[in-house]
Amino acid sequence: MITQNLIIYKFNSLYHILEELGLDLNFKIISADTKNSLKDKVINHNNSLIIANTKHSDIGSHLVLENSPINISKLMEKINIEFLKLHFNNQSQMKVNNYNINLNSREMLIKTPNLS
Repeated sequence: MITQNLIIYKFNSLYHILEELGLDLNFKIISADTKNSLKDKVINHNNSLIIANTKHSDIGSHLVLENSPINISKLMEKINIEFLKLHFNNQSQMKVNNYNINLNSREMLIKTPNLS
């Protein structure tokens, strides 16, 4: 089974709440307080979703929780939906020889060799 990792970036209160619920969750909870620690954790943990309480332009895709307080069941629903989206997007890319196939968009692209 693929382990899902929830990286909580600069949001200590949420980290502590989810850490208490950790045994009942189906993902691993990881905290990151700095940009460098976030980069390390993303590199070391595949299948990761990042949560923050504010929008960070230097982070690719992440879930932003600006409206708090939030019902814990609604939060779990949002997290699970984001994990499903992540899994769907990761699963859609296939490589066959010189072809890249995107199952979501139903496109097939050929890699052209670099002529230098």
